[in-house]
Amino acid sequence: MRNPPAGPIEIVGNSWRIYAIGEIDADAGKRLEAFLKENKIPEKSTLALDSPGGSLFGGITLGRVIREAGLFTYVGKKSTKPDDLIQPGECYSACALAFLGGQFRWVNPPSEYGVHRFNSRAKGDIDVAQVVSAAIVQYIRDMVSIRACLMQ
Repeated sequence: MRNPPAGPIEIVGNSWRIYAIGEIDADAGKRLEAFLKENKIPEKSTLALDSPGGSLFGGITLGRVIREAGLFTYVGKKSTKPDDLIQPGECYSACALAFLGGQFRWVNPPSEYGVHRFNSRAKGDIDVAQVVSAAIVQYIRDMVSIRACLMQ
């Protein structure tokens, strides 16, 4: 779902408000990248995330696409009320990693943002756990150079 600018660019600017809902799969980053190019979405547009999570590496890829596009991220979803733009949302697991891709990011209470330990299908494989942990740590390091804000 998307909302292009609703007025003259000279007055309201040219940023978009994009709503991303649902589970994150391995191709989420590719789909977002194609959407951004097809619609010529400008930097500093906002991407609302509302997701229970999904693919760990899909979340990392999505976050890198978000960062490359210069988007802002927040946790929320589109309101059904015409005068209320944002409703609380949730962002867990792989969504928490994608969220970090935002140039500027925020969570308005009572939206929820949750991080947990990743799950691997390869039970007991310490090598896999170390490689995945290293990839997550490097991704977080790459993303923390930009500020985050928790509204209270």
